[in-house]
Amino acid sequence: MTAIDLPLQRVLIIAPHPDDDVIANAGLMQKTRAAGGQIRVLFVTDGENNGWAQRFMERRIFLGAGDRRRWGDLRRREAEESLIRLGIPQSSAVFLGFPDRKIAAQLMSGETALQTRLAQEMDRFRPTLVVAPSRFDLHPDHVAISCFAHRAAAESAWRDALVVTYVIHGSGGSSRIQAEVHLSPCEQETKRAAIACHVSQLFLSGRRFLSYASETECFYPEETDLAVPSRAQLRAGWRRHVLAALRSTIRSFRGPQRSVR
Repeated sequence: MTAIDLPLQRVLIIAPHPDDDVIANAGLMQKTRAAGGQIRVLFVTDGENNGWAQRFMERRIFLGAGDRRRWGDLRRREAEESLIRLGIPQSSAVFLGFPDRKIAAQLMSGETALQTRLAQEMDRFRPTLVVAPSRFDLHPDHVAISCFAHRAAAESAWRDALVVTYVIHGSGGSSRIQAEVHLSPCEQETKRAAIACHVSQLFLSGRRFLSYASETECFYPEETDLAVPSRAQLRAGWRRHVLAALRSTIRSFRGPQRSVR
């Protein structure tokens, strides 16, 4: 299946943090616009607890609640600018404001506020395609949001959407790929420019993040058949994610990487 085969009339993208939307879906969003479809992006958190990136960028050690709020506001602005680079209006972005790095704890405790909110957004937008994080991702926020998104899709009164998933940290497995979106060189460059709008994330991870502007975006099937992960599995995934990100940063870091405007 390719982008041509996906129902692109109304595409709802669920992003755990600002930047996940374009890293995984900037090509899909460009295809949707070209097909005349509508796009809605739900940013579950503001990414306000990305502490090391903030410390490095601001050259400070201690961060308070006000500092984290300010960082979240910055990341919201970067997300809006990034969508504009793709030709998507700011009105297409919905910031849900759930706490960064706390979503897995909500899943484990049985809280349903995020699930309810996602179902409400699906009812309002009535998507033909829902694009959610995958449980094969290593980041606990992504895994937990995947669980909530699948439950919301089942709970929503609007049941006519195809659900596909994406992996940013880790691998979903080539045998599980359901759809591939192939980007032209121009679309790759546009995706790269959209990722580069997230300047706050480029200081420590610029080379890694910009590498996602490749020829192909892969999407996987919905995951209603998968069990909810345990706390131990979430912790193990987080450790693997942190170690992989650290190795990548050490290997490629050559100082702050600025976006090319």
